[in-house]
Amino acid sequence: ELVEGADVVVSTCSIQGGDKLLAVLAAKGSTPVVFEAPPPDLERYAGLAENVTLVPTAVTEQTLLDAVARAQSAAASSP
Repeated sequence: ELVEGADVVVSTCSIQGGDKLLAVLAAKGSTPVVFEAPPPDLERYAGLAENVTLVPTAVTEQTLLDAVARAQSAAASSP
């Protein structure tokens, strides 16, 4: 598995098939996903996966670090 053992998976809508990738990653279960997308598309991506932390573009280092920390915290809080 590509993401087996990962604490968090970070991906982007900028790659071809990003929406399909997000759906597959989120469907795998427990690994939290951080996904960046333009603000107008965030709602659409939110509908593709439940276990995802969305980050609006343009992403800064601090924004990404904060999103990863939120994703890890949410994963630790879920049953």
